Amino acid sequence: MCGRFALITPSESLRQMLDFTNQPHFQPRYNIAPGQSIAIICQAASVRACVNAYWGLIPQWLKLPLKQSLKQKTKYSPQHNAKGETVHEKPFFKNAYRYRRCLIPADAFYEWRKSDKQPFCVRRCDQEPFIMAGLWEESVDAKGQKITSCAIITTQANAALSPIHARMPVILESQNWDRWLTTAPQKAERLSELLIPAAEEDFAAYPISKAVNQLANDNYKLWQQASPQLKEAQLTEAQSTETQLTAEFVEDETGDK
Repeated sequence: MCGRFALITPSESLRQMLDFTNQPHFQPRYNIAPGQSIAIICQAASVRACVNAYWGLIPQWLKLPLKQSLKQKTKYSPQHNAKGETVHEKPFFKNAYRYRRCLIPADAFYEWRKSDKQPFCVRRCDQEPFIMAGLWEESVDAKGQKITSCAIITTQANAALSPIHARMPVILESQNWDRWLTTAPQKAERLSELLIPAAEEDFAAYPISKAVNQLANDNYKLWQQASPQLKEAQLTEAQSTETQLTAEFVEDETGDK
């Protein structure tokens, strides 16, 4: 599964990378969890946009009050993950899979080792952002308000990550981004060939502090726990990015230039 992730890449860098038309501004986030708003990239009528979506897919037919369904955790609650092996046939996901697929950018995701609940941070070896395969829906809540929601598609973990957890998010390579967004509904099942584990040599995992367990902890220090792969220079860069993005966000909100 994928239950936490981080996104710290500046929005303008993501815009250039993913070619969406609008210009959103968001702060770096190191501890994103289900039930929160996340950035997704979707496409309609040849227009690609980055929008905010509730992380927990809510099909159009799901009419339960949002807070109640989250609290009860029933099979009809919003779902933040969708299994790639069955996403095309499960009633909860199949319409979104055919008609509403999205890209979900991230810089890291977290998994917990089952044996001792030790959290691990998983990043690309080149420290670049990556794109997870997602689904999105637009529904109406009990108050008549529109909600854009999403889920991350998962697959079996590759050999490098399977000792930590059995599942991992589906990572889409750049040559498949357009295909994922634009494939016609009647050809959607052909996309199943993309729902595979990422190459083992592309990602590395290292243990981090259990501070990540608390959502209130949301800063670059979550990546700081003893790790030979993560050098002090990279932590300094992360801190610098966080400071820069925070300044950009404040500037955008206040109108100061």
